[in-house]
Amino acid sequence: MKRIGAIALAALLAGCSGGGDPLGGRIEQQQAEIETLQRKLAEMEKSAAGQLADAAKTHGERMDRLEESSQRRVNEQRRLIDVLKERVAAAELRLAALETAAPQAPAPAPQATERPKTPRVSIYSAPDPVMEDFIEPPVGAKPDRFPIRVFDVASRKVVTGTHSSTKHFQTDEIVKDEYGMKGPRIERKEVEVNEYAYQIAFSVQNLTKTAKSVSARAGGDAVTQVVPPGETLTNVAVGAVMGSDLWISAGGESRSFAVVHETGK
Repeated sequence: MKRIGAIALAALLAGCSGGGDPLGGRIEQQQAEIETLQRKLAEMEKSAAGQLADAAKTHGERMDRLEESSQRRVNEQRRLIDVLKERVAAAELRLAALETAAPQAPAPAPQATERPKTPRVSIYSAPDPVMEDFIEPPVGAKPDRFPIRVFDVASRKVVTGTHSSTKHFQTDEIVKDEYGMKGPRIERKEVEVNEYAYQIAFSVQNLTKTAKSVSARAGGDAVTQVVPPGETLTNVAVGAVMGSDLWISAGGESRSFAVVHETGK
């Protein structure tokens, strides 16, 4: 018996050091394939992240160009209005000078009570309707004409729906695989996974005596709310694109607000 055991041990040792274990070769081959797939997956994730960053940057630059173009048109309209005001004022001065220089005809005998003349009001003496609309007019050399106050600006990630997915998990049952290796049984299970979207929430206060239509956007569809005079709307939400600023328009004025987007799960 001892001799038989020695012969068996010698044969076993010869097999381990001999022509190689086919099972070990297959395991090494599969490990190499796994490393290759993991490397390709990392490259694909890196490429996708770069493409998303480029798309967000391009979109932001396009929005900036549109806003700059819009602001230039507004400034040009204001400049034209100022030019027209100056021309009207100059015409009034010339008209007043002509009336003073013209010979005065003798006044006819009064036959009826004259209607009082409407006093002439210069454009420059009339109150600014925009500034007069403020409940508390802004002060300073260049007062801010933006008719609303925007505060509590914050981004958030919200659940918009769910979809089905497959999840793999281990059971307590121990089984052998096709190579004779023991391990826990792996089973698949259908689960519901949340779908997310980004929003920007903010509060807005109307600083004027009249209702104001407030339009907000952040790279997606615009949201419009009417704010009554002097009142405040809270927790107004607008759909957002990752990396976009919040743009708000009211009373012919526009402002942008930088947003730190939430990226956590």
